[in-house]
Amino acid sequence: MNAGLSYAASPPLALPLRWFLSVPVFGALAGGWLLWAGPAVMAGRWQPQALAYVHLLALGVLLSAMLGALIQLLPVLVGAPLRRAAPIAAGVQALLLPGIVLFAGGLGTGTAPLVRFGSALLLCALLVYAAAALPAWWRSPRSGESARTIGWAGLSFLIAAALGFTLAAGHGWAGVPLLRRLTDLHAGWALIGWVGLLVAAVAWQVVPMFSITAPYPRWLRTGLAPVSVAALGLASLDAGWPLPDWLCHERRWPPARRCSASPPARCGCSTGAGAGCRIRGSATGSSRSAAPPSRSASGSPGGSGCAPAAAGAVPPPKC
Repeated sequence: MNAGLSYAASPPLALPLRWFLSVPVFGALAGGWLLWAGPAVMAGRWQPQALAYVHLLALGVLLSAMLGALIQLLPVLVGAPLRRAAPIAAGVQALLLPGIVLFAGGLGTGTAPLVRFGSALLLCALLVYAAAALPAWWRSPRSGESARTIGWAGLSFLIAAALGFTLAAGHGWAGVPLLRRLTDLHAGWALIGWVGLLVAAVAWQVVPMFSITAPYPRWLRTGLAPVSVAALGLASLDAGWPLPDWLCHERRWPPARRCSASPPARCGCSTGAGAGCRIRGSATGSSRSAAPPSRSASGSPGGSGCAPAAAGAVPPPKC
């Protein structure tokens, strides 16, 4: 069951251990943030407190543990030892750990400079790690299902990181649109493609070894990774990323309400005498009346908002 494992190439225990020691620290930070923020964390997925909590767990706990595990998995499971693994691990951690703290803190407090600085540190850390891990994997024989599954997991991680930095740019730079429709894709590539496939790559070897059972079916070992990546790719295309109109504001979140006291910029309401709720910003630049305004108790037109649209009125455009 342990055929193909290169125990002699295993790195010193201190290399992966230093990554594992940071996991409970970030777990404690996430727990402390949950206690400090209180119910606001669970109020909604777009709340700043929830974003900070999720990324403390996702980056501080999951990413740290899996990057540390790869330092040992690549030489032992794949036969691809990292060159100069000790200085690379130290340098990546020196960039990654403060980057996680700054990035999560910026998301939680809505501080754009912290998001920018934390994102820059995270990007540098991941580039250094990828520059060491990708050539090592490419030089390896890549003969077993575990090695190929790790390759698919690495591809998924690169896509998840690209989506994550795209979303981070929307939080950190005022001129960059925040494309919230990429959030589910970012989570899917990270959890299914990266975490799920990396766990599966280890399971192909470890579960039969310790459970003393027959290997997983060959169709599962060879088909799970490409099918999962193909499904995630189709979901990405369906969401419109990275199609040419990915910078379009048409699908902003939250969707603009039809009429309110503070109407959106492109869907306004005019409340003068005889004026109705006007829909602006159509493709032809024209405006159409939808319904007369509500009247106050004294019978004067206007008020704080617009009356509900009459039956059969043309719905407003997406803003």
